[in-house]
Order: sequence, then C-alpha cells, then structure tokens
Amino acid sequence: KAPARASPWLYRALELNQNSHLTYGLLGDVLFQRAAISQNGRDRAAFFRSAATNYEQAVRLGSPDVNYRYAVALARTYVGLTNLSQAIAAYRTALGVSPPAERWKNEEIIGRLFNDLKEKTNAVVHLQRAIDFAPPDKKAGLVKFRDEVLSRP
Repeated sequence: KAPARASPWLYRALELNQNSHLTYGLLGDVLFQRAAISQNGRDRAAFFRSAATNYEQAVRLGSPDVNYRYAVALARTYVGLTNLSQAIAAYRTALGVSPPAERWKNEEIIGRLFNDLKEKTNAVVHLQRAIDFAPPDKKAGLVKFRDEVLSRP
C-alpha cells in the first residue's frame, strides 16, 4: 500500500520540477517495488517499464555521485523485464561511475548475465575482471564459477 500512496505525491513533485533526478529516482523505486509485489504479470511488466523510464531520466539528470545508484537500479529493472542486454548496458554505465569497492560486484553480475545469454567469452572476460577487483574472501567463489563457465561447451 505504501508505494501506491507515494506515487501521486511524486508525480505532483515532477509537475513542479521536471529536472529533479531525486524525484525520478524515488518514483523509479516506488514503481520497482510495485512491480516486485504485483501478482499480475501484465501489471508487473508495466510497473517495471515505468520504473525503467524514471530511472533512465534520473541517470540523465543526475550527477556522477548519484548516478551509480540509479544505473544499478535501472539494470535491476531490466533484469525484472528479462531484457538482459539492456541490463548489461545499464551495469556498464554503473561501472563508469561506481565506487572502486563496488566494481567487482558489477563485473560479476555482467559476467553472470552474459553467461545467461550463453555468451561464454564475454562472461569469462567479466568474471575475470570481477576476480581481479574482488576482495580476497570473494575470489575463490568467483574463480569456481568462472571455471565452471570455462568447462562448458
């Protein structure tokens, strides 16, 4: 119920200021939450599409210090829409503005998405980058997954 109640206020805020990355980002968050709890497939997809539109606008209007959050949220939204190519593009945008400590996570996710798309070469490239940037306690799991991908035909 809370996401549904917040939407009218956020739309009103956009009427007052169409250049607010914060409002677009918050509206994207509300719509993403509505998609996540929706039991209706058509409504779920519509909420995800609306969330993506708002996150895209937030990325366009935001500064680098906030664009990382919006780009990751946009990527997650595209995953929700099962549009993995767009999700990869959004995660690549996130890489361009990510804090150094987050880079390995994004590389891992990109590698996993490429693996889901059966693009083994790209998957391995990004998984190796994840290994290179990961903290020591995460490397073993990444190496294991990369090796599993490499062992597949």
